[in-house]
Amino acid sequence: MSRLILILLLCLGNATVSQEKPKFNDTQFVDFLENSLKKEVVTDAVRNSFYKESRTYWKDHKLDYNLHPEKYKKAMSLFHKNQDKFRKTSNTISIKRNDRIEKAVADFQNFDDKNSFPENSILFVGSSSIAGWKTSISFPNFFVINRGIGGMNMHEIIFHYNALIKKYNPSIIAIYCDIDIEQGKAPEEAVDVFKKLVEKIKTDFPKTPILLLSMKPRYGR
Repeated sequence: MSRLILILLLCLGNATVSQEKPKFNDTQFVDFLENSLKKEVVTDAVRNSFYKESRTYWKDHKLDYNLHPEKYKKAMSLFHKNQDKFRKTSNTISIKRNDRIEKAVADFQNFDDKNSFPENSILFVGSSSIAGWKTSISFPNFFVINRGIGGMNMHEIIFHYNALIKKYNPSIIAIYCDIDIEQGKAPEEAVDVFKKLVEKIKTDFPKTPILLLSMKPRYGR
């Protein structure tokens, strides 16, 4: 079991390490957020620019933020103010996002209706790092079920818990999700929702090991 856990961690790291260079330095990102707040007219272009540039910055600085959150106090405060501003003006992005995730879950359900899975499989659940991971190739000697969906956060995993986790009878459940932090949630909130998911799994599968894969390292994080 310990050997398998080590392999899981190594494979995730090797599959996702990137060499992208950061687009913003700290001062530039703060300036961007301040200018974004000053814009009185909220268009789709302004909203999309905020989400795109913020996503890029937090991806590039995720590791450093977790190590030194005090350095990002101003940037995080401005980021949340912008989130509130754009959240109040439109729900279009959320609606499109929800539709995409609902379709992905429905596609999994349709596949499951046509196929069966051996018991004691390893179940992988999470966001794009799981969805893009060719798990059956990484673990050719194990039965695996991959239920990753790009951009899915922990609240959405819990919402679709019955379809993505409970219906299977896995020997191990491996979970990876960094979307909550990427969306600007505080680390404490992200940890709390992980705990809620773990509690649900332990209730249904008390003897099943749960692997919470740590956020992947890459240049700028």
